Amino acid sequence: MVLTDMLCIFQLGKIGQALEDLNKAIELEPTLLDAYWHRHLVLMLENKKQGALDDLNYLLKHNKSHAGAFRSRWVSIIMEFYHRH
Repeated sequence: MVLTDMLCIFQLGKIGQALEDLNKAIELEPTLLDAYWHRHLVLMLENKKQGALDDLNYLLKHNKSHAGAFRSRWVSIIMEFYHRH
């Protein structure tokens, strides 16, 4: 239910509330990998790249076949490279 609520809040533009809900979901259930996936998206919107990358790395550590996480991590790395050059 927390993730469903988070998605609705996200769609309404309440990013701070979505992040709070995701943090709470992870606190209550640290192995809820979907929460890490959604939190990384919120963190990217807030330009908190390192936190987003940390969530992706955690997700991939526990689910080595999550294609979206691989793609998102790759895009983050490429974007960082282009911003430096």
